[in-house]
Amino acid sequence: MLAKRIFLISFVVFINGYEELEVRRLPSDTGLDVRGLIEHYGYPFENYTVQTEDGYILEIHRIPYGRNSSGNNTRPPVLLVSGYFGSSEGWVNMGPEKSFGFILADKGYDVWLGNYRGTRWSRKHAWLNPDVDRTAYWTFSFQQIGEYDLPAFIDHILTMTNQEKLFYIGHAQATSSYFALASTKTQYNDKIRLAINLAPMAYCSHMTSFLNLFAIFKTPVEKYLSLTQKYELLPHLPYQGTIAETFCQDGAVTQGLCEAGYYFLGGYSPDQLNK
Repeated sequence: MLAKRIFLISFVVFINGYEELEVRRLPSDTGLDVRGLIEHYGYPFENYTVQTEDGYILEIHRIPYGRNSSGNNTRPPVLLVSGYFGSSEGWVNMGPEKSFGFILADKGYDVWLGNYRGTRWSRKHAWLNPDVDRTAYWTFSFQQIGEYDLPAFIDHILTMTNQEKLFYIGHAQATSSYFALASTKTQYNDKIRLAINLAPMAYCSHMTSFLNLFAIFKTPVEKYLSLTQKYELLPHLPYQGTIAETFCQDGAVTQGLCEAGYYFLGGYSPDQLNK
């Protein structure tokens, strides 16, 4: 009897919380993709496609100038590339006051947001299908991103802007890819005016993250992936946005779980949440 009462009370609390968050007003930018976010805040948006030497088709998103500017002046180009699990949204999803992409555009830079292979906006190939040719398509690492994707981004940007050099800003995995590029295709060092590496990853021997534990199970994990052909980690799916809107918004009784998951993967950084 006590267990039933506890269950009923918990159920009522959950339903009340759910009804409350259903009527709560969502932020105006909720559910917008990268183009929607950029245009929502009054910035110009441009989309370009490039193909790498090994056939991957990638998207680059551009903010050519800031909200209070025009496209009449030549601006120094800057390429922003996100880390693992990231894409171009990560540079604009916190609004003009906190998003680095918007801040740079307002400061007079020609901002280019690169999406490397396998991400939401770069999930195409000239002759491979990522859902059918899984082993062939998904067999890559930060090394190939550095050797193929970054050169494709850089060459396209310099051609479009008629510039000889650009600024590069990478985060996490994108720093490892940059180091791979700089050491294997040294001619590209002359095309970089300045490289800024955020949370750089060059050596992993002193890593203390819980993710280091996965190295212990490397062999069985590889066997499992080979058997199931499930190489894509956390793919973008339509229902993800609905789940986030429901359980992670301000006032939701489950928002703490969303925060915990975010901190678990990316480290404790409450200032990076728009709450």
